[in-house]
Amino acid sequence: VLAQARLATTHTTRQEIARALVDACAFNVRRIVDRALLKRPYRVLAAAVAKAEDRDQLMGIEGNFRRTAWEVLDTKLPQWLRLDGRSRRPPRNAGNAFISYVNGIVYARVLTAIRLTPLHSGIGFLHSSLERHRHALALDLAEVFKPMFAERLLLRMASRRQLEPRHFDTEVNQAMLSVDGRKLVVQAVRDELATTVLHRSLSRRVSYDELLHLEAVKLTRKCLEARPYRPFRIWW
Repeated sequence: VLAQARLATTHTTRQEIARALVDACAFNVRRIVDRALLKRPYRVLAAAVAKAEDRDQLMGIEGNFRRTAWEVLDTKLPQWLRLDGRSRRPPRNAGNAFISYVNGIVYARVLTAIRLTPLHSGIGFLHSSLERHRHALALDLAEVFKPMFAERLLLRMASRRQLEPRHFDTEVNQAMLSVDGRKLVVQAVRDELATTVLHRSLSRRVSYDELLHLEAVKLTRKCLEARPYRPFRIWW
């Protein structure tokens, strides 16, 4: 924890890790949503990230890229599932309700992975450690994994017509998954977490769930052994 706190309070190191997280998150979003259409926006982000001086600038840069990506995402969804801009508390429509719900699951799984390491979940590098009732480090690491679950599953389940309006409870400017909708999405996320991929460094198959733990281990080694930290990027 002391080693992690030192890195998080040293501006250059904190900024280095925060930059890497933002870049990796955008890389993964582009990989999932549309490589061609997001090629230029990603390049713009990467150049801006390299020049960013603090976390507020980084969050603004990420937000700009995300808005572009959500607009592209909407072109691939049926009208009733489109986000029409990101909304969270509360989600305004079915698409936002889906994204928020899956992101919450990813956040919880990342928090569990962090707690299996010596890392302190409250000491973040990109998100502020002063956010009340929020585990800043879990928010940091969840960023790079959210696209692999939320956006990917939304696109997949929409294309397969697995999602229907009955899976959502909608009111004026507010929506949430219905009981049946939550059951459907939870099972989809569980199946995704159990999916395996050949790990390039370990030379064995690992589940997506294990990738979360491996990410926390990588950051632990950065803190304790000063190893370079390269956030997760989808390679397949």
